[in-house]
Amino acid sequence: MDNNFGTVIGSATQFKGTVNLDQNLLISGSFEGDIISTADIVIKGYCKGTVKCSNLSVYGKAEGEVYCENTFAVIPGGEFTGKITAKNLDMHEGSVFNGDIHMLRL
Repeated sequence: MDNNFGTVIGSATQFKGTVNLDQNLLISGSFEGDIISTADIVIKGYCKGTVKCSNLSVYGKAEGEVYCENTFAVIPGGEFTGKITAKNLDMHEGSVFNGDIHMLRL
């Protein structure tokens, strides 16, 4: 995953709505709504809603429905609740997952 973030939702920011983008997104604050992206997303804060992206890494807390064209990962200390559809799943020791998983064919 590329760590060059074209868009950042900062730690002091709360955002509600819909975001469409073709660049990497870092969420350090709070996001509620829908995200449609052709790039990667990293959640270090909180995200609730529907997310469609290339790769998603959860370091913070996320809930909702996620569709990843490639890899969905929950990093140690990260929490996810909801439904995942992805080609690859990367659940690290020390992460929390509660929900449903649908794996896409490679």
